[in-house]
Parts: sequence; C-alpha cells; structure tokens
Amino acid sequence: MCRDFPCFIGWRDRDASGRVTVVEAKLSTRPQRPIPLFGGAVTPATAAFCGRWADGLLTTGCNIDDLRQVVGAFRDNGGEDKPVDIQHALSWAADEEIAIREALDQWRAPSVGGDAAWDLRQPQDFDAVARTMTLDHLRKCIAISSDVGKHRAHIEAMAELKPAAIHLHCVGRNQRAFINMAAKHLVTTA
Repeated sequence: MCRDFPCFIGWRDRDASGRVTVVEAKLSTRPQRPIPLFGGAVTPATAAFCGRWADGLLTTGCNIDDLRQVVGAFRDNGGEDKPVDIQHALSWAADEEIAIREALDQWRAPSVGGDAAWDLRQPQDFDAVARTMTLDHLRKCIAISSDVGKHRAHIEAMAELKPAAIHLHCVGRNQRAFINMAAKHLVTTA
C-alpha cells in the first residue's frame, strides 16, 4: 500500500503537502481490507516509478510495442507480482467509414496528449487543438477498424502481457452495436 495514504486512517481533518496537496481529508471508517492504490502510467519512466510504490498499474494500450515497454518497466521495478489493468480505446463500426468518422468526432480532443494537454484550460482550447489532429495521428492513439479480426488480434496481443484485466472502451456512440459485436467476437468466457 502507498506510504502516504495510511496516515489518513484514524485522523480527522488531516492536511498534507508535497507532490499532492491535501486539505481537510477525512477517512471516517477503515475498510476491512486495505484499498489497493494503483498508479497510472503511459511511459516506461512513470511505470518504473509506479512499480516502486503502487499496488498495481493502470495504463492504456494501442501500440503494443509501447505497451510492452510500459508493462515491462513496471514489472522490472517492483511490480512483478502486482496487477496491471489496460484500458484499450478503440473505434469499431460495421462500416469502416463510420468507424473512422466516430473516432474523428469523439476522440480527437482526448488524443491531444503530451505536454500540450497540460497547457489547455478550457474545452474550447481542446476543440481548437483537436481540429489539427489527423487520422494518422489518431490511429497511433486508438485502434480504428470495422474488421473484428483486427480488434481481436490487438486484444490477444495485449493479453500476452498477462494483465489482470483489459478494459475495452469503444469511443463511438454506437455502444449497443459494439456490445453485441464484442459479446459474439471479442469476449471469451472461462
């Protein structure tokens, strides 16, 4: 468990400062089991840092080679026996053009990423930057295809990293169609 979190157990109106400033934090009751504290990382350097203190890793997966480096850095730096959860953003539709259109409409702003995202303050700032995102850039951030086999192959490649869970996030508005397709073609039951 994270070293900083237990200091709040049993205290009232606790303040702390450092990497994160906490003002008047309260924990009214203790859980029967300690709550795991996961670290979020999308770079090997941050994943290595998380491996030293986090109870698990939350990361995103599109480029399998980048994902392999992130998971490896976490496991090589103290996270070898800790769970890894992968959030996999994708755009699927029965028609390729619709899958592309949904990705462009729904995921341009979140794909900004990097240092630029830290400097954007208002939703309209994200919208302005998002207009510069190309389909090629977007394909580096999420899997876009009408081909179920491509999505399944990508998920299987992520599964080879032995994560505790892979969370599929269809970015399009066609959620019912995606869920029906995923139930038939992507999700396996044990």
